[in-house]
Amino acid sequence: MIPDNVDGGVAVYNVVEDSPADEAGFKKGDIIVKLGNKDIDNLADFRYQLYKYSPGGEVEVVYVRNNKQEKTTIKLGDGE
Repeated sequence: MIPDNVDGGVAVYNVVEDSPADEAGFKKGDIIVKLGNKDIDNLADFRYQLYKYSPGGEVEVVYVRNNKQEKTTIKLGDGE
């Protein structure tokens, strides 16, 4: 997944095929607004929160698609 800053969250700019983001159902244009229990306002928030989780772990993500808030769980890659 390639993220980018937008007002009120982090937009998914691109989703790599067969990546954890792809497997979780993310699509280009989704806006991530919460990662775990932390609101995400910008890319710095996203990165800081993401580093709190271990490779191979799972985290709940709240995102906006077509002006509707959705939830999914993403299994983080193992770094390989």
